[in-house]
Amino acid sequence: MGPSRGAGEEEVQLRNRQHEIVADLGRRALAGDDPDWLMHDAAAVLADTLDAAYVGIFTLTRDGDRLQLREGVGWREGEAPEDGPSHREHLGGPVLARGQAVVFGAAEEPIPHTDRLVRHGVETGIAAPLLADGEPLGIVGVYDTDGQAFTKADRAFVESVANVLSAKLETEPAPPGEPETRREPDLQASARYRQKLDDIMTAPQLDGDEKIQRLLELGRERLGVENGHVVRIDVPEGRYEIVQVAGSGLVQTGSAPDLEETYCRETIGAGDIREVPDARETDGAGDRADERSGIGGYVGTEIQVDDEPWGTICFVNEEPIEPLSEAQRAFVNLMGRWVGQEIERREHVRRLREEKERFASLVQEVEEYAIFTLDTEGHVRSWNNGARRIKGYTEAEILGRSFEVFYTEEDREAGRPRRNLEAAAEYGSVEDEGWRVRADGSRFWASGTITALHDDEGEIRGFAKVTRDMTQRRNREEELRREKERFHLLVDEVEEYAIFMLDTEGHVRSWNKGARQLEGHTEAEILGRSFEVFYPEEDRDAGVPERNLQVAAEYGSIQQEGWRVRADGSRFWANVTITALRGEDGELRGFAKIAHDMTERREHVRRLREEKERFASLVDEVEEYAIFILDTEGQVRSWNNGARRIKGYTETEILGRSFEVFYTDEDREIGRPQRNLDHAAEFGSVQDEGWRVRADGSRFWASVTITALHDDEGELRGFAKVTRDMTQRRNRERELEESERRHRTLIENFPDGAVAMFDERLRYTVAGGELLDQLDMEGQEVVGQTVHSLHDPDVAERLVDPYETALAGDHGEAEVAIRPDREVRVQTIPVRDVDGDVYAGLVVVQDVTELKERERRLAESNERLEQFAYAASHDLQEPLRMVSTYLQLIEDRYGDMLDGEGREFFAYAIDGAQRMREMIRSLLAYSRVTRQGQPLEAIDARGVVDDAMADLQLQIEETEGEITIGDLPTVAADPDQLAQVFRNLLSNALRYSGDEPPRVHVDAEPRDEMWQFSVHDEGIGIPEEQTDRIFEVFRRLRGPEEEGTGIGLALCEQIVDRHGGRMWVESEPGEGSTFYFTMPPVDDA
Repeated sequence: MGPSRGAGEEEVQLRNRQHEIVADLGRRALAGDDPDWLMHDAAAVLADTLDAAYVGIFTLTRDGDRLQLREGVGWREGEAPEDGPSHREHLGGPVLARGQAVVFGAAEEPIPHTDRLVRHGVETGIAAPLLADGEPLGIVGVYDTDGQAFTKADRAFVESVANVLSAKLETEPAPPGEPETRREPDLQASARYRQKLDDIMTAPQLDGDEKIQRLLELGRERLGVENGHVVRIDVPEGRYEIVQVAGSGLVQTGSAPDLEETYCRETIGAGDIREVPDARETDGAGDRADERSGIGGYVGTEIQVDDEPWGTICFVNEEPIEPLSEAQRAFVNLMGRWVGQEIERREHVRRLREEKERFASLVQEVEEYAIFTLDTEGHVRSWNNGARRIKGYTEAEILGRSFEVFYTEEDREAGRPRRNLEAAAEYGSVEDEGWRVRADGSRFWASGTITALHDDEGEIRGFAKVTRDMTQRRNREEELRREKERFHLLVDEVEEYAIFMLDTEGHVRSWNKGARQLEGHTEAEILGRSFEVFYPEEDRDAGVPERNLQVAAEYGSIQQEGWRVRADGSRFWANVTITALRGEDGELRGFAKIAHDMTERREHVRRLREEKERFASLVDEVEEYAIFILDTEGQVRSWNNGARRIKGYTETEILGRSFEVFYTDEDREIGRPQRNLDHAAEFGSVQDEGWRVRADGSRFWASVTITALHDDEGELRGFAKVTRDMTQRRNRERELEESERRHRTLIENFPDGAVAMFDERLRYTVAGGELLDQLDMEGQEVVGQTVHSLHDPDVAERLVDPYETALAGDHGEAEVAIRPDREVRVQTIPVRDVDGDVYAGLVVVQDVTELKERERRLAESNERLEQFAYAASHDLQEPLRMVSTYLQLIEDRYGDMLDGEGREFFAYAIDGAQRMREMIRSLLAYSRVTRQGQPLEAIDARGVVDDAMADLQLQIEETEGEITIGDLPTVAADPDQLAQVFRNLLSNALRYSGDEPPRVHVDAEPRDEMWQFSVHDEGIGIPEEQTDRIFEVFRRLRGPEEEGTGIGLALCEQIVDRHGGRMWVESEPGEGSTFYFTMPPVDDA
């Protein structure tokens, strides 16, 4: 986006308009306009030009004790803040006390908190005094309620209007009975000189040097001196240069005496006029230089440009001069301000011209767009590189020809080119898409914009035409359209799920076969009706449908199970997902609703729950086995009848005690109980035989199985222990029979899988489990068969290795597709006799078909999402850049046609495009974390933090932040991505530090075979309910007004996840936050 008519040109135009307003008011004052009408119009133009809520022109009463509203905008009678004896508490007090204009609302000059100002919501303002020969006549006040920051130029404008009104009030006849005080014979002359000054500064035919030259001549005339000159000051170098001179040769252009020897040095920074009526009687730094120049009297005031001292405007005389009157001093000050504003304006115009030249050069080099201009008849007048590339014409071939050559023959016959020009002329611009023709006759699909170009008087001078080759995009859109059609056809054919669309109010907008089959409504019956008809009456009365839509709109989607109602009134148990659908602008467009009949599954779950309850009751009644639960430390937590009979303890006696009491002293001394728990925790279960001790001290030979119990997240929650008294059977054949007997119950009742034992010939000796039932197999059919006889050759080949591994004394594992539609995970463990020799193997088979399918779908979904995010964010950048460019072009060319509200709207649009660009860039970075990350390598974390601090140095200085760093390790990481994490965390810590300068500490420590990093701040903190949500994409805690894109922390979490680590935050509002993340050590690289 190249610079065009932006802030610089707008400022120049605004100042020119302000000069014209002041000049017009001055002419009306000299022409004898009624004072009240003049003040009425002045108040109106101040409110309009400065976009202020209130304006008041107040004059002092005869006793000088109070201000009264003379004319104003926005105030009701008696409500103006300065109106009355309390004006000193408002803006009037400081202004009249200082005798100069003041801008209120900044830190150094806050708005007074008075009842009237607060009640009217005044946040900022400007006030300027009305003066006659330095004596106060009143004030001009401008008040705003939107907090706009008034500028130095705004203050000068208000002050200039106040000067015109002061001149008018000076010459206004005194009211009947009032003495002619505060008036002197030359007041009419003062007003005329002020008007001459305004006429010079607003004269359009004069350039900047001519205006300053005439000002110097006018100043000589007003002060009655021989010489006036403008001096450019260079204080650091101690030199000055006289850049313009009017009058006698006392001072010449280009003189550069030492600065310290001049009255100019004393004038810089004085804050007021430096006046030396008689140089011979004045001691000071200027004596020597001024005596050498023959100067007898001196008057000067400072010139400021962009709020910085630039130089002085000086008036000198060979003879001493008379002391200045207050009117003359005000006149000199006014000239200083006018000269400063003129120099500022020239500098802005110069920079604007350079920017326009750079923009023209930029347009010429653009190759992605054909950018050229047409005259009012449509003939080509300019041609850039992009036009040569896209259209195929050279500049020599196309200049002067009609732009109709780019249109197809059909479009030319239909008059499309001429209609486009007429539409652009009438409406400002026209956008068009269609086939266009290159120089070689080939066609391409183009997106074009034609914009009318006007001169300062609003006359059309031609057109700007921008064309982009959109052939590839059109082909992609056509393919996407066909894909959408295929997708809709596919959705409509689905019968297992009811899939349909709702509008934002919940009315049905589409209906597939699954919906017709599940809900019972035909398309004609249901379209347009509220989806509430699917809910039972009690849910409708409780507002469940409306709440579901609200939750989906707020959080993106909602999933729920419950009763639903068919068209015939029957009920079914449904799993329902409602997902909010939003457009590219984020606006809610409707909802997608998917429903699945879960009635049969719900009944199955109910029966399973009842079976579990019966099983728990059965376990408690079992007397042949001691079945009980241990916590993770081995403390007894449950106790069945069999345990009471076998162990001899009552429930009261044993609950809470360690299970080690069941072991002999010898076993406890060698740590056998703890080893059994450790083995079960590591391998899932442990089986053991040996002597155990009853409550009365007697021993029995026990067969024990300890099984680790895990929660859904895989965390160990305790152990199940099954003990059987094997004393009477100990002397029986212990090899195969005892082993089979110990495992048979477990095998035959193994849930969610199958278990079998096999011998050294890979022959199954016992088998059972739910999986066999699912495969329509009986355990007896398996027993006696070998791996090779039972399974297909490919399956048998995969199983031989883990089976032989178990027989060799180790654990084996494999994943095998035992049928085309069934995939299982096979785990084998050795089975040992009492001497520790392996005599058989145990195989545990679990069905992982659904798990693998879910993993595959999830991987495909994630890949598609990453590809979509990458493609969307990448492809959106160019259209967004085009939006930004054309917004700027429109502002450039038509900005002067817009009012303040229009310019404000353009500012919002440009700001929104810029924020969208940042969000797209952040989304692109987010999608690149896994797609374009570098290989992990050994990285010095301290060096990465130092680089991040260097990148944030400006923010650190602005916030007066302090960042301390502990001992940081070398880790295995992608250097660029690790730097991104530290930059985001440190930037957030500096930004949300609260009122105090930020204090941030970075540290690291080893934790669970990883390095745990921490970034701690003492800032504003994060509410507890928000700590999990801050890592979501586009999540900003403080709403849209907060800076940033809302992707930073999500990007950090994605990077840490890619490195195999995790990220979290601990925070307390008002006390600060600590962000933690883990990284692998170098050995893991």
